[in-house]
Amino acid sequence: MKVCAISADKNYLKLGETFEDSRWHVITEAVTEFTGSLKLGDIVEVQADKKDDGKLYLTEFKKISSTPASSNSKSKYTCEKCGKALKDDTYSMCYDCNMKEKNSPENLDREAIKQATIRRQAIGHMTSRALISLQGQIDINNITSVAETLYNKFRTLVEN
Repeated sequence: MKVCAISADKNYLKLGETFEDSRWHVITEAVTEFTGSLKLGDIVEVQADKKDDGKLYLTEFKKISSTPASSNSKSKYTCEKCGKALKDDTYSMCYDCNMKEKNSPENLDREAIKQATIRRQAIGHMTSRALISLQGQIDINNITSVAETLYNKFRTLVEN
C-alpha cells in the first residue's frame, strides 16, 4: 500500500493505491515509533484491525520503500509563461501572468474593437426601432435616405 495522506495531527494515515481508493487508518501506540519518518508516496505493508466504531487501527507496520525527496517538491502542473507551480489543471497560467496578459496592449486593442462593435450594433438597433415607429408616416420610396439620416444622427449622439 502507498501512503496517500498524513493527517495534520499525525494520528491518521490514508493508505491505498490511489488517493481516491485509499482509506484512513488510525495510528496506534504499537506502531507510532515506525510511522514518524513517513512521507507521502512511501510504500508500506500494514496489518489493521477493524473495531466496533468502524475505524481501521494499525497493529503491524513495515516500511518497504520510500519515495525520493525530489518527487514531492515538483508539481506536475506549471504556468506556461513563468513555470510557477499550479494547484491543478484548471488554469494554464498563474494569476500574475494572466493579469499581465489581460492588461497587454494587444488585448486592450481587442477590447476597444469589441466596444466599437457593440456601439455599432446598438446604433443599428436604435435606427431599426425608429423606423418601426415611423411606419406609415414616411414614403416607402425614400426609406433608405431616412434610415441613413437616422443612423448618422444616432451615431453622432452616441459618440459625443
